[in-house]
Amino acid sequence: MKRLDTVERHLLSNGDIHVPQFFSPLLEAWHRHQADAEDVFPAYRHFDVLDIPPALISHLILCKLIGKPRRFFYELVGQAIETHNGFSASKRFLADVPLKNKKVMAREFGLTVLNRCPIYSRGPYIGKFEYVREIERLICPYRIEGDTFAFVALARFTLDQMGMHQERPDGGSGAHIGLHKKASAEL
Repeated sequence: MKRLDTVERHLLSNGDIHVPQFFSPLLEAWHRHQADAEDVFPAYRHFDVLDIPPALISHLILCKLIGKPRRFFYELVGQAIETHNGFSASKRFLADVPLKNKKVMAREFGLTVLNRCPIYSRGPYIGKFEYVREIERLICPYRIEGDTFAFVALARFTLDQMGMHQERPDGGSGAHIGLHKKASAEL
């Protein structure tokens, strides 16, 4: 069984933009929005999906921390993510989606607020399909108002292409959706 926890995490404070190039457009947009903010958190109303290159939209996650008690709610989960998850997560609470690493995801979202900065992290991904080896994510916190937050994130999977074609009943369709990394031989 795969270990569920994050294996690498970087707090991206003080204008750091040392993330894989895939994630740079979102981090750069967050820093632009933060520069215009009166707060350490940029205002969510300033985020525009057009800040993200079209090729990355299928990797986009929009999540909010809402309600009493506080719960994470997925407003939008991109097609590449949902395809390789094997289920829809959009318009659902994190607690209600069939992920084995829900606590890890809640912690990653929460750490962005506690540390007042974006976080780049990676770790094993445990979903419906075994061909998904790892997930990398950049999570950027935005303030909606008061203590209500939104999270704009990008996620990219490392996929075992051979395993995908063997495991998926549709012959691996969906591999073309989004931008992914191929699993290396040591995985």
